[in-house]
Formats: sequence, structure tokens, C-alpha cells
Amino acid sequence: MTIHDVTVHPTSPTDLVRGEVLATARLGAPLVVTQVGMMAMNLVDTAMVGPLGAEPLAAVSVASSVWFLGTSVLLGTVMALDPLVAQSFGAGRHGRMGALLWQGTWLAVGLGLLHAAAFLDSEWLFRALGQAEGVSRHASAYAATLAPSILPFLAFAAARGFLNGLGDTRPVMWIALVANLANLVADQLLIYGGLGVPALGVAGAGLATTLVRFLMLGAVLWVVFRPRYRRYQPWPRRPELQVVGRIVSLGLPIGLQMAAEVGVFTAAAVLAGWLGPEAQAAHQIALSLASLTFMVPLGLSMAASVRVGQE
Repeated sequence: MTIHDVTVHPTSPTDLVRGEVLATARLGAPLVVTQVGMMAMNLVDTAMVGPLGAEPLAAVSVASSVWFLGTSVLLGTVMALDPLVAQSFGAGRHGRMGALLWQGTWLAVGLGLLHAAAFLDSEWLFRALGQAEGVSRHASAYAATLAPSILPFLAFAAARGFLNGLGDTRPVMWIALVANLANLVADQLLIYGGLGVPALGVAGAGLATTLVRFLMLGAVLWVVFRPRYRRYQPWPRRPELQVVGRIVSLGLPIGLQMAAEVGVFTAAAVLAGWLGPEAQAAHQIALSLASLTFMVPLGLSMAASVRVGQE
């Protein structure tokens, strides 16, 4: 059995159930840890910004909520790679898996550039949403330094979909865990200053996340280009509109569904701002903690989609 082989060979209905549970758990446990790690980065940002006061923390709350509303559509679209790569793996079409990886990456870059441009100067947006003047100013500063992170974030999701489709979920798990430690250090240096680095406040929190996400992208590409994956032909390809269209046709409904769900929480963050910065800051703390629990079923559901695709 290789690291990619999660095929179940049952001899009875009981063996079928037991085998599927074990296979899904073996595949899903690293995905759960990865998702918790990704969400923990937001929790660390919240904890590190907290000492700056209610207004900066409220700004991080509303800015990250609005930023992720658009991100969820794009992320859901790129997440179509998970089942598509898994289907190609199950069918033994190894060359197509590398093609899917790079078409997903080109799609991620194109969508990411549009998204980033929208948040480089967004104070007007937060004022239009009825946020306090100080909160809007801090939120715009945070969003401006966070905006470029959408590019490595989506490209990382494409590479993660490639590895997930293979059933090799552990490398991304380790990257996510190390990234949390890097994010903690970067937050401390960039928010509060030190070692010759000036204190940037909330803008430093966004910049720290951006830098760490670029490091995560570099790490996952190093994994993808290792010799063990050469049989899947992961080298760069030119954009192919037909393949990109296939990814969009499958992934866009996923993204829109995610946006519908995320939109409720975004609306709550905006409405909390109408009550004042203190209420909005408290909302951010509570929501960041509650979001961790959702990562468990999300990671298992991703594992289930890969299992179905591989079969």
C-alpha cells in the first residue's frame, strides 16, 4: 500500500462500513488539523490585535468578515480541484492531474488579482456599511495589507486540492502547523515592532498574514515538485480555457453556496458595528473561537469528497 492508496476491499457489509470509516478517518484527520490550523491563524491575529483596543479589534473583525465574503466565492471555485483530481487519480489519468493543478493555479491568480484590487483602498466601503470613523480607518489599513494575500491563499488552495485528490493530506497539515508559529512571530514583530521593525498596528497584522501565506505557497510548491509526484506531471502548463471552464462550472456553485453561508456571519459583524466598537470586538472574539469547531466537519466533508472521487 502506498501513501496514496486508500482503496477499501470489503468482504461483508460490516467490513464495508468499518473500512470506509477507517479510510475516511485516515484521510480526514490531517484535513481537520489543517483546517483548524488555517482558522487558528485568524484566532492568533485576533488575540494579538486585542491589546491595541476595541477599535482596532473591531476593525479586524469587520474587515476580515467582508474580505472573506468575496474570498469564499473564489475559494469554493478553486476547491473543485479536490474532486476533479481525485476522479483523475481513480481513473489512472495521471497526466490530467498536473494539468488540473496548473489550470486551477491560473484561475486562482486571475481571480485573486481582481479581489486584491478591490481592497487596496476600501475605507469608503466600510463607511458605506455604517461603521464608525475610527473603525473604518483601521479596517481599511488592515484590508490594504491583507489584500495581496489572496493570491498565495488561492494558489495554495489549488496545490492543496492536488495533494488532497491524491489522498496525500499530511504535507499540507505540517505546513499549516508551522505557518501558525510563523504567523505568531510575524504578528508580534509587525504589530508591535522590534528587532528594527517599526510598529505597524493593525496594518502589521494584515502584512504578517500576507507574508506567511506566501511562505505557505512556497512550501507547498516545494512539496508538489518533489520527485515522488513526477508521475503526475505537475510542471507548469499554459492556460487552457476548456479546463478552466470545467473547474469554474463545478466550483462556482460551491463558491456561491459558501458565500451564502458566510454572508450571514458577515452581516452579523457589520450589524455588531452599529452597536459600537466594543460590541463588535466582543463579537470577533466569540466568533473566532466558535469557528474552530466547524473545521472538524468541514475537514471530514473534504475527505468524503476525495473518497467518492477516487472510487
